[in-house]
Amino acid sequence: YYGLQTKVDLVAQAIPLIGLQQTLNIVRAEALKRVTGGDQLALAHSRLHERAETIARLCSIIATHYLPEYLSPDLAYLIGQFHDCGVPILMRHYPYYCASLNMPANSKWPDVQAEDRHVGADHCDIGYRLARDWKLSNTVCEAIRSHHAIEQADDDARGYVAALQMAMHLYNRMT
Repeated sequence: YYGLQTKVDLVAQAIPLIGLQQTLNIVRAEALKRVTGGDQLALAHSRLHERAETIARLCSIIATHYLPEYLSPDLAYLIGQFHDCGVPILMRHYPYYCASLNMPANSKWPDVQAEDRHVGADHCDIGYRLARDWKLSNTVCEAIRSHHAIEQADDDARGYVAALQMAMHLYNRMT
């Protein structure tokens, strides 16, 4: 991809090529997969992570090409990766939360806000708490908390929430 003459075999060689921030994003995304994964819900978690990765890439593209003076592509990517991190946590605690994600024939994303009302918990607030506990930036935490309600986003997060909502819209159009 980078047009290198030699193969990169060590992490120490790869980090300068992809950058420290992107390396941290990859590590955080992998950590999120490991923390929220589970054998019982393997298909559901696979769908969650595929969706999060696609939306994260779209967020980064939107930030890079359309709003470069306002948004960091790396931060937009991280927000896209983590925006629904509360969903797998609720799936672990409530066996029927987003159960349709574990159905082989299902290709639609469930209405997680309806699922939130059903179990009496909000995936946005749960995701916010996880992001805060992981010491992610306040902008990331606020974007996670308000990703379904842009009017509740603070000034720093509002542009990222807008990019995220556009990325989610594009994702939904593609699937």
